[in-house]
Amino acid sequence: MLPVVAAYAALCVGLHSAAARRLPKGPFGSFLLPNLFVAAAHAAILFLLAASRLAPRVRLSALLTPFSRASLEALLPLEPSTDVAAMQTPEVVAASVLLGYLLYDTGAVAGGHASGGVALMLHHGLGAALWSAMLASRCGGVYISWVHLAEGSTPFLHACSAMHKIGGYEGSRTFSFCAAALLVTFFLLRVLSAPLCFASVVRHRAAWPSQPLWAFAAAVSAFFVALNWFWFFKLAQRARGGGKRARKVE
Repeated sequence: MLPVVAAYAALCVGLHSAAARRLPKGPFGSFLLPNLFVAAAHAAILFLLAASRLAPRVRLSALLTPFSRASLEALLPLEPSTDVAAMQTPEVVAASVLLGYLLYDTGAVAGGHASGGVALMLHHGLGAALWSAMLASRCGGVYISWVHLAEGSTPFLHACSAMHKIGGYEGSRTFSFCAAALLVTFFLLRVLSAPLCFASVVRHRAAWPSQPLWAFAAAVSAFFVALNWFWFFKLAQRARGGGKRARKVE
């Protein structure tokens, strides 16, 4: 685990350095855009890893009836004997990759080289603590992939942030597409999925080999539900505000 964490953190630093030599510099500094680039690339990697693990669980009937019980049983981690009690190699790798990125990004934010706040630091800290505990106990299974699936919205978030920082893109088709994609993916992969994942954690309490670990996982899941709703509310506010400004300009 530790070699993968260290290697991935070093990869993020190297990718950041390479991006810093090629991306434009502006009044916002030379660190922010490379940081957004690394974050977007990392999110895409985690999303693809998660999707590859969850795709075999999806049945055609689940896609045709997305809100039926059958679809939820196909998508949600409802097999505690195999999904909670055991962590397979792909989940170990994915969790180690996340920890490596959190090490890089926490250092960037703490050093004042990247944007962040209390909510982001709590997100990083709690995520790192829970994933480390799951890795130590080899417990968590498909929950790792289910949470990482939410990263599908992150590249759009950072693309919007980068275009906003560079300037001149607001009102363009590219920015409008990224903003719309961000709202849709954030709502589907975070706002809707997080409560379902939390409910599954609560439902399968007895399947966790450690009850303190289950309690910690349930508490962190509940926090992420609230945090995702809060972030979506802020995104919706900004989207509505941007629409009003655009109409005034027109």
